[in-house]
This record gives sequence, structure tokens and C-alpha cells, in this order.
Amino acid sequence: MPWALDVAKRTGLVGAAFFTQACTVCAVYYQMYHGKVRAPLVVDQTVEIEGVPQLFKNG
Repeated sequence: MPWALDVAKRTGLVGAAFFTQACTVCAVYYQMYHGKVRAPLVVDQTVEIEGVPQLFKNG
């Protein structure tokens, strides 16, 4: 609801943004925005994001 902070400002209330997605999602969006990761991804494609630990599958 991007309008909520505007309403808070107009009425003199304190407002704060609340993001419900993980920080890693923001990191992926950042990488996509700068062209380092392209969508759509291929099934079983490995993507490395700087600053995000790489997880490995067993087996």
C-alpha cells in the first residue's frame, strides 16, 4: 500500500515502511535490475548472488 505513508504524512502521523519479503529477495531484484541475473531462470540453474551464502543439495 504505497499510499499509506502519504496519508500518514498528511494527517501528521508517524509512518514506517514494512517489507514482508526476505532481504535475499531484494538482493536478487537488485542483481536482475543491473543485468547480472536474467529471468526466466532454467530449472536446476544455479545462480550466485554476491553476499548470499550458496546452499548445496545433498545427493
